[in-house]
Amino acid sequence: MSMGLAGQLANRGGKYLFSAAIASPNLCVCRGWRVRRVATSALVLHDDRGREDLKHTIILSQNGRHIQELPVIVRKAKLGALCEDEESRNEGDKSTTSDTQPDEEELKELHGVLKSCRTLKHLLELVWDVPANELTPTVSVEILRKLIELENNQHYRRKTPPNGGNEDRDKNNSRDAVVCSLLEAIVASNNPKLILESLKIITRDMSRAASRNNNSWVGYYRARLSHEALILATDSKFSITELCEIVHAFSYIYKDDAELIDLLWVGFEAKAGDIDPSNIVEVFRVLPLFKKSRKVVLADAEIAFLQVCWSLNGAAIAEIMATLQACKEVGQSPSDRLLAEISHWIATNIDAVSEEELVDIVAALCGLDYNSPRIVQSLEKYVKTHNKSPELFANIMEFCSKFRLRSPTILEACANHVINSSTIMSPVVLKSIFSPYGLLYYHPAQSDSFIDAVEKSFSENFVRFRPEDAADIVLAFIYLRRYPVQFVSKIFNSNFLDRLDSCQNEETIRSTQTKLKLFDMAMTLDCEDYNGPLLPRETNVKSMWVDKRLTKVMHTVIASLEKSAGSRSKISQFVLMSGTPAVSLYIVDILLHPSSPSPQQEGRLTLTQDERSSSIAFLIHVPEHYCAQMDHLTGPQELRHHHFKKLGLQTVKLRYDVMTRLLSNQRSLDRYLQESLRAAREKKAKQ
Repeated sequence: MSMGLAGQLANRGGKYLFSAAIASPNLCVCRGWRVRRVATSALVLHDDRGREDLKHTIILSQNGRHIQELPVIVRKAKLGALCEDEESRNEGDKSTTSDTQPDEEELKELHGVLKSCRTLKHLLELVWDVPANELTPTVSVEILRKLIELENNQHYRRKTPPNGGNEDRDKNNSRDAVVCSLLEAIVASNNPKLILESLKIITRDMSRAASRNNNSWVGYYRARLSHEALILATDSKFSITELCEIVHAFSYIYKDDAELIDLLWVGFEAKAGDIDPSNIVEVFRVLPLFKKSRKVVLADAEIAFLQVCWSLNGAAIAEIMATLQACKEVGQSPSDRLLAEISHWIATNIDAVSEEELVDIVAALCGLDYNSPRIVQSLEKYVKTHNKSPELFANIMEFCSKFRLRSPTILEACANHVINSSTIMSPVVLKSIFSPYGLLYYHPAQSDSFIDAVEKSFSENFVRFRPEDAADIVLAFIYLRRYPVQFVSKIFNSNFLDRLDSCQNEETIRSTQTKLKLFDMAMTLDCEDYNGPLLPRETNVKSMWVDKRLTKVMHTVIASLEKSAGSRSKISQFVLMSGTPAVSLYIVDILLHPSSPSPQQEGRLTLTQDERSSSIAFLIHVPEHYCAQMDHLTGPQELRHHHFKKLGLQTVKLRYDVMTRLLSNQRSLDRYLQESLRAAREKKAKQ
């Protein structure tokens, strides 16, 4: 095949092969992209003689190291059609798109006539009386709009469904014939605006929404109109905004089937240079509706965003981030470059963002699992001057909780807001703000006033809290070493437990039950006024979850400890002490204890008080056990050390990241373990 023909088979944008007619070159290279045709299959579209008119093929596209399969359409044409010059094709387009546009007076008269049609029967009779030469594509669109409007009104007013009798069948046949003639005129016009408008009109057809897949006439012309729009999109006849409207129309018409939507990437690629501040949000909004070709459209949108982001306002950024979150939920994560640019925008424009916009931005950051020092600094700056929105503080605290961000500036500002506004906070907001204080083990400067405000609001609105939220709040009290004995009768209450059991989510029930076990254990150990334990301990523990990362260093650490332990001591790993609930928080990673302890019972190690006092619990902490700055353990891990000390054990903190670095140097690892043990003993001696 000649290079001239190969060039005709290449996309006008220069990156992809599309719209092939008879055959394609085996390999086509253009603009650094390499594409290969690998498969062809037919779409469900035929012309009026029953022959296949449109197919699609799969190409491989390569951009650097990334290779992807992409669908493109293939139109059947004669070989001579490929050799036509551009001028003859343009003349052909003009001849097929000729439509005498009615002037303003004629349109006004047409609208007046259509407005007088109050019933579908009246409209159908009017259409049959219109001469064929006056039924232009523009007039057909207006009639179709009125027809759908009348049918929708009839659909909403109808109290009983049609009985399917002869009268209904005749009416449906008459209606289908009219719709066919209207859509035939519209499709034959090859007018992009009219075809798009018709697509938008049929998406509003409520009367046949349930049966459209079973109606051959409706299904055929719906597909005919959709495929005509697809061809025009491939030929770059639509603007970016119109392409987005087509995506929405296809998503409504074909529901979860994204086959046609994926073929629209060619149109977006050709018009990528037209993406600007006025339409970029629309482009991002349709990204979740793509499947196979989402990555290509996202790449175009990303390039455009980097160019125009400084012209966007906070609402636009918030919506773009929400769509990126939706894309991530379906498996397409945004690039680090795009997220870094968003972070830069937030840092630069934080003062111009409203509280409502920042609520959405912070929620999207959590959904995208993205954080940066710039964002943290921006939030710290914002909370100093904006303190009116409880929802904003709730989202910011959830952000801090997700990334274990222990920022005194943010935490103090939120604590002051709770002190001043706790009475007007909803249960969900109060839980979102207060729980992170326990997780981050942070005591505000006005700790007593802060705790009193939370206790008062929690007590007055207890019945409004979901059981899982109530469990989070009382557990946050425990992490902060506050023991809310006044809520025990409300927590361990039949009504509360019945509400928990009625929850539909089994995972929520199990998680809340685990939190209540921790609450019961903490109150038993630390609160003298608590008559516990109130919950029974598991009698037979067969297995429990253990972090697999710990097993990588366990053998080396135990070998190092055995050198200094001596024959009088024994080393056990992953030990659950007797009297503790079967929760992973109470597993001792490595326990150095007397060599002849009491036998294990029901999967637990039982030690006497003297044996416990001479035992050492080594707790290995992975990075998730620390706050983001790696200088403070989280509330649950602090509670873990506190409870083991209450049980008589001496605890030693070991950092997983440090030990993994020292695994290749046994001498350095031995020194680290000895220093950690010495520091723990010195701390105990001071106490």
